[in-house]
This record gives sequence, structure tokens and C-alpha cells, in this order.
Amino acid sequence: MFSKRGFSAVINRRHLFYQSLNTPAVAVVHTLVCGLCFEVGLFRMELWGFVSLFSFFWFGHGLLVWFMLWSKERFFVRSQLVLGQMIWAIITVLVSAYFVDQMRSIIMMMFLAVMTIGTFHLQLRGFLLVASLGVCGFGLVLYLLAQFQPHTVMGASQLLSELLQFGALILVTGIFVLLGTRISNMRQQLVDKNDALIDAYDQIHEMAICDELTGLYNRRYIMEVLERQKNISDRQGQSFAFCFIDLDYFKAVNDTYGHSAGDKVLKVCAELMQSSIRNIDYCARFGGEEFVMVLVDANLAEAVEVAERVRGQIERYDFKSQYSDLSVSTSIGVTVFGFNEPLEATVSRADEMVYKAKDDGRNCVRSTPAPLNIAVSNLSQINRAG
Repeated sequence: MFSKRGFSAVINRRHLFYQSLNTPAVAVVHTLVCGLCFEVGLFRMELWGFVSLFSFFWFGHGLLVWFMLWSKERFFVRSQLVLGQMIWAIITVLVSAYFVDQMRSIIMMMFLAVMTIGTFHLQLRGFLLVASLGVCGFGLVLYLLAQFQPHTVMGASQLLSELLQFGALILVTGIFVLLGTRISNMRQQLVDKNDALIDAYDQIHEMAICDELTGLYNRRYIMEVLERQKNISDRQGQSFAFCFIDLDYFKAVNDTYGHSAGDKVLKVCAELMQSSIRNIDYCARFGGEEFVMVLVDANLAEAVEVAERVRGQIERYDFKSQYSDLSVSTSIGVTVFGFNEPLEATVSRADEMVYKAKDDGRNCVRSTPAPLNIAVSNLSQINRAG
């Protein structure tokens, strides 16, 4: 209820958008390099073949970006989506490396660029998969060239050059795997610590605004709520109801059954109150056995109905199953906020109704509207301002 994760989800969605563009950014450079090779005659394809091949490549890139942005994240974790992009990018690099002459080492640099992307997303298993695909794939490219395009690799100097490039690729890829895995682990540790900090913040925030025993809002926070509701009422003329709830003879419960029984009664009553109000309303422990409810955009009759429901539920709750002869009742005072009046006046008016309920025999609800002169005069001011 108090978490910042809703905001974090928005940030993560934006971050996911930028992540989805990392691999296509490398693909843009790859396409430009291959286009340059085609222009200078180092790409063994006709124009239609080149255009068809790279159209297919970009169809795959676009499909993966769309899938990453619009698929349900519960089916695929983010690292798997990024891994899919990387695998497709490496396949496109290897295919183009087969058709390029003399510039294969530059084309394979795109593979290392793709490996760099994995530094921010992959764990060791993912790195090994990508590295194996790149190294074994390049070995397969050299084998296919030797079988079907021997003039491109089988010359003495050419063969030595290709083997040296292949060896260098293996070494550099191994370094990337080691360093990338270490960086990825450090990144994951930072993510875990950030999640722990968010959880700690949520717990501290909840402790600051909630009563430890009942889980309801505490007095300090409900006064902030009242101040906000007063500001809304003063600006928009939308009043709210205030209910002051006092458990009858609560001291006798502690004296007769012990403080553990008293704590149980407070918890049960808090649950019954919370279940009786809407999601937009507020319920708080005001202190000791006193509780308050703030009912947003509610008139006096609606508030009395809610208060009667709370009173009846508490009266009917079966405490005797755990504590023999224990029954609990409440005295409730209800009022509504008078436009532009001090909050102290509203709270005091509800408190007076609690005393009236006790004077009338307890276990009842007593209510009073806002003073007519305050409500009418201030409502007129709001109407004139409107």
C-alpha cells in the first residue's frame, strides 16, 4: 500500500525500452559496414541478394524488439529476451562473415560488440552460450569457406591470417566471458541491494505511519490525512465525515483478562473497522482504545450508517470463545467537517458526541452536523468563488 514499486515499474519499463534498442544499434553498425563492403566489391552477392538478406535480418531484429516491448514479462524474464536478441545478432554477423572477403575480422568485431551488451544482462551460462555460438559459428564459417570458396581462405598467407584471426577471436572471447561475468555479477549485487533498500524504505515508511499493534494508521498520519481532506474541502466544497470510536470499559478488559486479551480485542476491533469502510476511507488508532475513521465525500447520514455497522459488528463478535464472559461494545461520535472550520473544532465535536453516547448508556452512536452558520456561510463563499 505504501510501496514505491509502482513508480519503479514505470522506470523499469522505460529502461526496458532502451535495453531493447542496444542490439539493434549494433545491427545498424553491422549493416553499414557490410554495405561499405558491398560498395567496394568485397561482399559476394548481387544487389537483390544483399537487400533480401538484410531485409530478413532486420525483420528478425524488429520482431524481437516488438516481442521484448509488448510480451508479458511473466512468460520471459528480461535476460532471456536480451539473450534472444544477442543470439539473432550473432547469427546475422556469422552469415555476413561468410559472404565477406578480406574484411571478416572487422565483421567479427560486431560479435564482440554484441558480447559487450551481455555484460549488463547475462550470467555465466548465458555468456558461455553466446561465446560458444560465436566461436563455433566462426569456425563453421571458415570450414564452409574452405569447402565452397577455397580461393578466399586456402592461400598460404590467407590461411595463416584466418587461423590467427580465429585464435585471437577465441582468446578475446574468453577474456570477455571472464570480465563480463564478473561485471554482470557485480551489477546483480547492486540490483539486489537496491531491492533491499526499497524493501527497507517500505518497512520504515510503514512503521512511521502505522500503529504497530493493529496495523491501522497512527495518530500522526491521520492528522496529515485530515489536513489534506480539509484543504480539498476548502477548495472544492467536498466535505468529509469524521467518526470518533471509543471502546467501552476497556480498562476492565485489561484488568480482568490481562493485557494479551486487551491486545487481541484491539486487533479484532481494528480489523472490523477496516473491513467496514471503503478503500478511499481511512481508519486509525488515535491512542489507547480510541480509534477514528475519516470517510471521504460522505454526508452525516452515510457516516452514521457506517458507524452503526462498526458498532454492531464489534458487539456481535464472539470473544467468549477465547475469554469467558468477555463482550466488547463501543461508543461512537460522528460529525462532518464544516467548510473552512479549524480541524480541532471537527475533532472536538466528534469527541463530544462520544461523551454523549457514554452518557446515554454506551454501545451506541451519536451524531451532530457541522454548525449551520459555519457550513452555510462558508459554502456561500465557495459558491461565489466558483
